[in-house]
Amino acid sequence: VSSTADVVIVGGGVMGCSILHALACRGLKNSLLLESEILSFGSTGKSQGILRM
Repeated sequence: VSSTADVVIVGGGVMGCSILHALACRGLKNSLLLESEILSFGSTGKSQGILRM
């Protein structure tokens, strides 16, 4: 585990996870996703099928 990251993403909702996936597909390997609860547990999980961007 590295003690540094090239990119830090705050929030594990649909946008944070999508950004992390896009970066990984482009070859970025040293990134960090910060989420205080469970992934998609905040406003993404409470949107009841509506994707807010």
